[in-house]
Amino acid sequence: MSRSKGDIDAIVIGAAAMDMLAWVDQLPSKDGIELARQIEMRPGGSGANVAVAASRLGAKVGFIARISSDQHGKTLLKEFKREKVDTSACLIRNDLPTAICFIAIDSNGDRSMVALGGAGPVDAFGELDREYLGKAHLLYVTDVEPEIVKFTANKFQNKNNFLIYSPGGIIASKGLGGLTEVLPQIDVLLLSQNEAHKLLPTLSPQIAAEKLHSLGAENVVITLGSHGVLLCNTQGMTSIPSFPVDRVVDTTGAGDALAGGMIAGLLKGNSLSASILAGCAAAAIKIAQPGARMGLPNQKQLNNYLSAHILE
Repeated sequence: MSRSKGDIDAIVIGAAAMDMLAWVDQLPSKDGIELARQIEMRPGGSGANVAVAASRLGAKVGFIARISSDQHGKTLLKEFKREKVDTSACLIRNDLPTAICFIAIDSNGDRSMVALGGAGPVDAFGELDREYLGKAHLLYVTDVEPEIVKFTANKFQNKNNFLIYSPGGIIASKGLGGLTEVLPQIDVLLLSQNEAHKLLPTLSPQIAAEKLHSLGAENVVITLGSHGVLLCNTQGMTSIPSFPVDRVVDTTGAGDALAGGMIAGLLKGNSLSASILAGCAAAAIKIAQPGARMGLPNQKQLNNYLSAHILE
């Protein structure tokens, strides 16, 4: 994939939020309560995390979202600047608060989340800068409705561009519905196992991947946590292994780390399967640290990890 088009390699369309993290011994049961050992506020949001992950790995990344003008929004913008993510196409909103995600994390690194909406991803065509979209070769879209994906695909698509759509849990919970129209326009459909189940609840991940590929998605990627990743395309079904992790601290942002690693790999001209494997390594590094971004590796750290962890 050529990188000579402009000042930006990849653009992420998604959401930025502040994460309120609470570390507990175990997640509360129904009607239960647990005491938190520690509570912190940190920048997050799935799309924002992906942009930061790819940027740390050397990609020149732009980010498009609604950002509140409140204090949390200022914190988000400051963090993007520190991470060298371009936010010039973001929309600053005075009428919306920053979205908050409440995340409880247990001693095994498992989590439970509740999101409070606010300034999130764009949801109108007029909020997208078409000229800005044309600067990049790779577009990663997450947590937005299929209609926005269809619009961006029509404005972005040519033989040299690459479009990845990760609908996220809320969009996936609405079912296959409008997704069928956009599948033929995207290069990679990226789903977690849970999201695939929401789209096709009666099918196994393998059969779901085959079904989504048959509906037009050129490549279907389904993450399976510690069981690795499935890749389905015209070459068939490929199982890409995960990397062993001695101690899981926090799985928050693992999928975002994988996506960032995949984006960086593709921009370097690597194959999709090799890029996914690099993403799996980035995710393994990330989950050994707390929070969505603290463990995101830079390129040297990722290279060292891959050299030290050769999968058979």
